[in-house]
Formats: sequence, C-alpha cells, structure tokens
Amino acid sequence: PTLILHQDDETDRLLASQLQGCGGCAPKPLRDLRALYDYLGSELAYYFGWASYYTRLLWLPALLGALLTLLDVFYLDARAYPIENRNFTEDPLRAASGAAGVAAFAGFRGLDNDVIDLMDGVNASLSYGFIDVDELTAQERREYKLLLSSEVASGSEAHHGRVRYGLTAAFALLVVIWASSFLEGWKRRAKVLALDWGALDDALAAVAKEHVKFSEDAMRRGFYTADGLWVDLSADTQSAPPGRGRSKVWRPTAEDAELLGASHTSRWSSASRRMRRVSVSVAVVLLMGLACVLTITAIMVLRLWFVRRGYSTVYVAIINAAAIEVFNSVWRHIALALTSWENHRLEKRFRDALVFKMFAFQFINCYFSFFYLAFFRRHDGTLFGLARSANLATDRCGGLDCMYQLRQQLLISLLFNFVVGTANETLRPVRKAAITKLKACLKRASRRVDVEPEADEVRLDAIAAKRRRKERLTPAEERLYEQNELIVDIVAQYDLPELKAVEFGLSPTFYEFNELALQFGYIVLFSAALPAAAGLALLNNLLELRLDSVKVLKLTRRVPATSDSKGIGAWRSILLFLTYVGLGTNLGILIYTSDWFERFYPSFTPLDKLLLVVVLEHALIGLKLLIDACVPDMPAGVRIALAREEWLADQRVARNDQRSTTEGSLGETQ
Repeated sequence: PTLILHQDDETDRLLASQLQGCGGCAPKPLRDLRALYDYLGSELAYYFGWASYYTRLLWLPALLGALLTLLDVFYLDARAYPIENRNFTEDPLRAASGAAGVAAFAGFRGLDNDVIDLMDGVNASLSYGFIDVDELTAQERREYKLLLSSEVASGSEAHHGRVRYGLTAAFALLVVIWASSFLEGWKRRAKVLALDWGALDDALAAVAKEHVKFSEDAMRRGFYTADGLWVDLSADTQSAPPGRGRSKVWRPTAEDAELLGASHTSRWSSASRRMRRVSVSVAVVLLMGLACVLTITAIMVLRLWFVRRGYSTVYVAIINAAAIEVFNSVWRHIALALTSWENHRLEKRFRDALVFKMFAFQFINCYFSFFYLAFFRRHDGTLFGLARSANLATDRCGGLDCMYQLRQQLLISLLFNFVVGTANETLRPVRKAAITKLKACLKRASRRVDVEPEADEVRLDAIAAKRRRKERLTPAEERLYEQNELIVDIVAQYDLPELKAVEFGLSPTFYEFNELALQFGYIVLFSAALPAAAGLALLNNLLELRLDSVKVLKLTRRVPATSDSKGIGAWRSILLFLTYVGLGTNLGILIYTSDWFERFYPSFTPLDKLLLVVVLEHALIGLKLLIDACVPDMPAGVRIALAREEWLADQRVARNDQRSTTEGSLGETQ
C-alpha cells in the first residue's frame, strides 16, 4: 500500500482544534471540518461532522433522561411502591387482596416451591402489626416490593404512579420525535457541508467507482448502466430496445453492426452467479443468527440456575455482554469474507451489502435478550420450555420485576460496550505498534550478520524514535535529521499501524459508524426502560470524538484523502429502520412490559391495550412522516447558493457566446 506521510504541523493544528474545541457541545465550525476534509478526505470528515452533530443533539434527551432518572429514584419510585411503615393485619401473601392478589402474584412469579419457600422466608421475618422495614434484608425488601406491585394502587400511590408513568411515556415519545428530527437535520447539515467543500456533485463519482476486489468472469463488448444493468454490445445482439414492444426483436442494421463491432470490451460478471452467492450469504446470516439466539437462551438458562442457588445474576449479565462482543467480533470477519465472495462490482454496492449484512446479525445479537426480557418473559416464563425440562424455576416475572431486570441488563451492556469498545479502539494502535516493534527487534536479534550496521543508520532509528516521543534532539542529531529529514519521517510513520477498517479493506469509518449505530439503537429502542441511556451515550461520545481524533491523526497511518463519499451512506437507512422499530418497542414496554396499567389503570382491558397500541403507533408514524415532509432535505441557504452559481454560469456562457459572435462579425467585416 502507498504510504502517505502525516504533516506534523498540520496534524498538531487539527488535533488542537479537535481536543480544545467544543466538539459535541456546540456546532462544529465549518472551517474546522473543511480543514479535516482537505487533510483526511470526505469519509473521515463526514464521520467527524456526523458524530459531532449527533453528540450535540444528544444533550436534550440526556439531560431530560438524567432528570427523570433522579426524580424516579429519589422521589417517585418510593411513593408509587411504598413499603415503609405499612400496617399489616395478616401475613403479606394474604395481604395482596386475597385470591385476586395470589393470582396476580402467580402471574409474574408462578406459585412453585421456590416462591412458596421464598415467601415463607419473608413471612418469617415479618411480625404482625407495625413493621419497621429496616428489619428486612435487601432481598426481602425487593421481594416484598414485587409483591406489592401486584396490588391495584389507590390514593397517593396511584397519583405518584400515574405521574411516573406519564413522565416516562412523554420521554419515550420525545426520544422518537428527537430521532426523526435528528435524521432530518443531518440531511440538511450534510448538504451544507458538501456545499462548503465544493462536493455536491462528487457523489456521482462514488456511485460509479469499481470495487478494488471485483473479479470479472469475462471480457465482453458492452457496458453497465448507472443502476447496474449490463448492456450487451456484441455483434449478434438481438433484443427489444426501449420504446418497442417486447414481441419485436431488434436486429442491428449493417451500420449498427459496424458500430457494435468497434465497441470496447468491459469487465463482465454473471448476475445470476452473484445472486446465488447472495442467497448463500443470507442463509449464513440466518444460521449465525440462530446460533446467537441459542447461545443467549443458554445464558438465560444459566441465569435461572444462578437464581435457584441464590447467586447474583449480575455475573450472568456480564457473561451475556461478553458473549455479544465475541459474536460481533467473529461476525465481522465472516461478513467481510461473504461480501467479498459475492463479488460486487461497485464500491457503493459492496459497502452497502457489508453494512446491511453486519447490522442484520448485530440486531439479533445485541437486542435479542432485551426483546425477550421486554416482551416474552412476562408471558412465557419457561424459556420456550427449556426451564421446565431442566427442572428449574419458572422465568416469569411481573411488570416491576421485568422492568428492573431489563433496566439492569441494558445498563450493564451499555457500560460494557462503552468501556471495552473505547479501550479496544484506543489501545489497538498502541498495541499494534508495540507488536511491530517487538517483531523487528526479534528479527534483528535472530539475524546473523557479518557486517555491523552503519552508525548513521542506527542513529536515524534513534532519531525517529525520539521524534515520535517528541523528545529534544542533540545538536549532532539535529544536523543529521536536517540532512535526512524525509528518511527519518518515513521510518517513523512506517511503524505506525493502519486504521482497523483500512487494514481489513473497508472504508476508514466503518467500525466507528457501526459502534454509534448500535448505540443509537439502545437509545431509541429502549428509552422507556432506561431513560439514562442517552446520558451514558453522551459521556461516551464526548470522549470518543477526541480519542478518534488522536487515533486518526497521531496513532495510525494517514488515510489517503478522497472526495467520493456521499454522506454517511447506508448507515442512514439503518438509523431510519431503528427509529421505526423504536416506535413499537417503546409502546410495548410501556403498555405490556410494565405493571403500570395493572396497578394504576386497572380498568383497561387487553382489547383496550391493543387498540391503544395500534392508535398510538399509527399516530407516531404519521407524526414522523409529517416531520419528514415538512423539513426540506436541502436548506434554503444551499438552494440560494446553487441558484446563484447556476445564474453566474449562465451569464458567463452568454458573455462568451456574445464575444464569439462579435469577434466573428469583425472578422467577416475585415
């Protein structure tokens, strides 16, 4: 690969603007993004522009989510589910409204032996009459609180519970509207950036660019259209041309045959063979998705085993998060191999296929366990029959318990992804550079040479190392560096590793976009269960933006600057898909997963809930489509600038035509 050297003065200036600026807090200045575009090219410049815009817009849901979380933890939760100083006239199991309470309790725990033993333990710790909750252990407090969640609330409890429910529903609605506004706002922002970079028309080059790994099946006379159709120009072509009926056969005339015979050959690949390979890839995606589901189901069975023996389920949540990361890492290599094997001709088609393939699997891998916790566990407590066959306790939960466990699993997964992902992406270049240096040292140590290396050669290596560490050079080293500046810079930068995506033959920003798209999914899909997700994402992104800047500008080789990228590409379709799915998941969490309707709105029947979901879902989809329709894709300022440029171009052409006509008239007169 071609080695393009970093310019130290330029990288220092760019890095200072990235680290010291307010990226993610205030709008990124166009001059800073233009400088990144000139130095790194359109792909990385679009990534930093998009990531900065996304992080800046996260402030609204992050602050509101943090306020809602604090209000819930320190005020609403204790008043909607009070357990302190309750006056009991009978044991807690009977206190839940007799038979109706027992039925409700069985609805989310199941009256098996484990529950009876557990409640006996709680009853043994409670005395009749006035109870001091401080006498209960943490486990007994939690189990008793879950028991109370099966009761229909009244009075102050009902009031605070409805306030809590209303605020959470309003926040989930806000996140859905925010996501739609964010996508529409980015479309406009991308047009502004493209106009400032003079790259509004460069998107055509990205569409027509061939993928470097494309392998032709044969050389044939013909060409591909812009939408990928092969036009055969062989001399024996017989087809129906546009505008003529399919029943008519076009037979080229003698003149047409002569033109066809003089046509150039192009690289051709079989479309049917590519479709067969795509079908195989889809089957592999489904098989990997099935393996992922089975693995996560096995982890859930392990959690039941932990519960049966009284162990903490936090360890199982950590195992689940680690399994997700392992599957994602393995699938990256499989997806890249499959997409290369499919033999896509165009660079854009290759990237889009890889993005969709990667995310199709990751959607299952990253979100399946959360969908099970949110929508299946409360109504099927046997893990699809596995818990019963393994002689384990049922996995059924109530609304409060399901929400607690869903929130806990989301929090652990987000923190795990943020910590592990950030550490891996940041330390990888350092680790790769250290391994490369170690290999070079071992190679030099094991190589037997008769002639000692030149002193200047050794000193150049030392100077390059000092330059990387920004250490002061001695006067002699300064003179030697001035004489061999280019060689020293090449030696210093050749040891730097490539970006991870570039090393694997992908676009430079592939893994960065992939990480943030998964993060966006956690926020949009499950905001009703974990309002603090946006705040965690904001903190991660404020750090990630700066670490990515250091990685791209200092810790890895310089990426060749190109101007053929069209915004964020297929990732916008992924984000749009997550926004639509988030409409349904948040409604389902609010209405079916939580216990809020049973406890605070008991008059709602299952049919009422279904009708409410349908009406609200259609209303939210209509609202999103309305936002899409009302917000123009191109800002007025960009349209005005384009119209001005077009008018000036027309005036220049008219002036040149007028000059040509005048000069021709003068020539004829003379």
